[in-house]
Amino acid sequence: MLLRAALLTVATIVSITAVGAEPYRKFYNAGLKDYKAKKYEEAIQKFKEGLAKSYDAGSKYNCLSYAYYSALNAKKYDEAMAFATQIFELQSDLPARGILFEADVLRNMKKYKEAIKLLAETNISKWNKSLLVSYHYKLGSIYYLDKQYKKALEAYEKYLKSAYKDYSRSSALLRLGNTANFGLKDKDAARDYYMRTIEIKGVHKSYKQDASFRIAVLDAEKKDYQAAVDRLKKNLKTSKGYHQALCAYYAGIYLLRLGEKDEAKAMFEKGIATKKYTGGYIAKCKKQLEKLNPDK
Repeated sequence: MLLRAALLTVATIVSITAVGAEPYRKFYNAGLKDYKAKKYEEAIQKFKEGLAKSYDAGSKYNCLSYAYYSALNAKKYDEAMAFATQIFELQSDLPARGILFEADVLRNMKKYKEAIKLLAETNISKWNKSLLVSYHYKLGSIYYLDKQYKKALEAYEKYLKSAYKDYSRSSALLRLGNTANFGLKDKDAARDYYMRTIEIKGVHKSYKQDASFRIAVLDAEKKDYQAAVDRLKKNLKTSKGYHQALCAYYAGIYLLRLGEKDEAKAMFEKGIATKKYTGGYIAKCKKQLEKLNPDK
C-alpha cells in the first residue's frame, strides 16, 4: 500500500544545495527513480548508499523515510521497523514521526492490537497540528481494520476536528461515511457524511467522486434508481479512468432496472471505452453487453 500523502512532505524536507550534496544526490535521485518504478528492493539499496553519503540530518531523514516506505511496500517489515527506529533516533527532538512510522509497520503486518496500543499509550499533548492530523487518521484506520467501528468513528471525528486543510477535512468525512456505511451499517449517517464531503469547497476531486458514487449506491439501495442514475451521469462528466468505468457500469445496471435497455447499452459501451484503466469494471461492462447482445 503506497502512502503517498506522507511522502509529499518527505520529498521536500531539505534543499540539496550544500557542497557535499552531490554524492548523496546521486544515490537519493536513483532511489527515487526505482521507487517510482516500484523497484522497491533496488530503491532500498540506493537509499542506504545515499544515507552513507548524507551530510546533514535533513538528507539522512529523506533517505531513511523513502527506505522505510520502500521496505514497507516490499513487505520487508523487519527492515522497515529498523528504518523507523533510525528515524526515531534521528528526530530526537520530535520522536512522533518514528512512532507513526512504527504504527504503519504494525498495521501492514496486521498487528492491529499492537499498533493501537502503541498509539493509545503515546503522549500527544505536545505534538504539532500536522502530526495530530496524521495521528488521528492512523488510529482511525487501524481501528477500522480491526473492526472496532465505533472507535474508528470516534478517531475519525477527531481527525476531522484536527484537520486544518480542505484536503484533510474531505478525507476525514469520506472515511467517516465509509465507517458508518460499511462498518456500522448506519446508512443515514453515511449519507450525511458523504454529502458533507462533496460540499467542501476545496474537496479533493477523487474524494468528491468517491462520495458522490456512494450516495448513488445508497439511492439505489432504496430502489430510487433514477436518482442514482442522475448522480452517476453527473459524475461521468468529469470522471476518467477507474471512476469512468465504475460509474458507467453501475449507471448501466440501474438503467436496466428502470427498463432502459438501449441507454444501459450506451453506458456499458462508455465504460468499455475508458482510457488509462484496464481493470475489472471494463470486463463487467463487456459481460453485460454480451448478455444484451447474445448474437454478437
